[in-house]
Amino acid sequence: MTQPTFTVESIALETEPAKLEAAFENVKDDFDLILAILRNENTPESVLMELIDDEDGESTFGDDYETLVIEAVKNPHLPKSEISRFAKSPDSLLRKAIACNPSTDTFTLSVLCNDPISEVVSAVASHPNITADLMDYLSPHENSYVRTALAKNENLSDKIAGILVDDENPYVRVALASNPMVKAEILHLLASDKDANTRSAVAKNDSTDVDDLTDLAFDEKKEVIKAVATNIKLAGDIVSILSKDENSYVRTGIASNPNLDDEAIEQLSHDESPYVRSELAANAALSVEQLDVLKKDVNMFVRSAAHKTIKAKITTTE
Repeated sequence: MTQPTFTVESIALETEPAKLEAAFENVKDDFDLILAILRNENTPESVLMELIDDEDGESTFGDDYETLVIEAVKNPHLPKSEISRFAKSPDSLLRKAIACNPSTDTFTLSVLCNDPISEVVSAVASHPNITADLMDYLSPHENSYVRTALAKNENLSDKIAGILVDDENPYVRVALASNPMVKAEILHLLASDKDANTRSAVAKNDSTDVDDLTDLAFDEKKEVIKAVATNIKLAGDIVSILSKDENSYVRTGIASNPNLDDEAIEQLSHDESPYVRSELAANAALSVEQLDVLKKDVNMFVRSAAHKTIKAKITTTE
């Protein structure tokens, strides 16, 4: 009987635990395939434990065996008893793996909050199950990487967001400004931040209020204005103004915006910069008729981009 053929791609897409278990039994010496199995959230507990308890693992895979164990420990089907055991491991990589495991309970996360390794604590700060109390505990953490991870957490409470908005480290504020779940009131405060990267992050955030986007469209830094130009909430007069900006860097940004009106598209279709026209040609919001104009552009890269966009639109509608 012919054995089924397994690939990394097919394993990644597999949803049936029994088939993943069968795959594991058939590819026990193939590192890449086993790694794919361990990374699949549908892989059953039995496979994880067999890998973890494999006495021949190191002889079979050498140093790569630790990588496989780490992936097994990250899997959400890891038993609760194993979560508790590995949370106490002397190996910080395994403790970090537990902090990354979506099934890790809040008690274990509270223990790992005091880990001496900042990478472990950062993983706790990023965890979707982190409680408001743990966020409060970590918000003044001395390590900025921990605070940055906390700022990125989409379950961040309004209280902690209000604390981090004044963080001394600009990377923390950029992370907060990039968080799609942060409220417009917090983004409003960050819109006037002294750091241009923070203002750019606010400008890109779809949760930013239109009034703040309008103010940022006239920022002193062109990178901030370009970030505004790409925001999908942008419309009306600001779109028209930015499509005529003297800086091609800004016009490249607005050319990718899905809210361009016909006047702006006409303006940008004849832009002097081929980079602007190429960006416009890649914009799926343009009609086939508008893309046909760009398909005849003098620049081969513009023509190629227009052809690809038209092909994608036709494929989508079929």
